[in-house]
Amino acid sequence: MTEIPSDNWLSLAEAIIVQATKDYRTALRSLHFYPESTEQLCQKRELEAFFRSSWFQTLCDLDGKQLIWMLKNEVRGKHK
Repeated sequence: MTEIPSDNWLSLAEAIIVQATKDYRTALRSLHFYPESTEQLCQKRELEAFFRSSWFQTLCDLDGKQLIWMLKNEVRGKHK
């Protein structure tokens, strides 16, 4: 079996985190305009669970709860 360089794993982990933050921002923005959207509410909850998960901690050294707080404040700031 060929060993995969650690740079590839790090790039994959980074891409997962970046995509999750983009998806979370999108869900928050959509909920701002459509607060009854069950699809976006479900997406938001799933991503929050991911940010708090051990899998997230395996992928990066970020504090998931703090990331959620920062992203919520970022999106709120753009809707004022």
